[in-house]
Amino acid sequence: EAGWRPVRATYFNTILLPAVAAVRKLRPHRSYSGRSDAELTPGALNPVLEQPMRLEAALIRRGASLPFGVSIGLRCEPAV
Repeated sequence: EAGWRPVRATYFNTILLPAVAAVRKLRPHRSYSGRSDAELTPGALNPVLEQPMRLEAALIRRGASLPFGVSIGLRCEPAV
């Protein structure tokens, strides 16, 4: 109805899912604080956390669809 149609969907942040799930399980009060996981993560970890995401991005660019993950990616195009 908004004039877009999905052409590709996949999960991402698959590799980091176990770590994210563990942190959310061990510290559930932070999950409901209204802050994103990115805001709760020390900036010094960014270079380490970036590597799995780069790997997943490369796989997705090559056509892979990841079966589960923390996030969902959706590419749309204008509906004709």
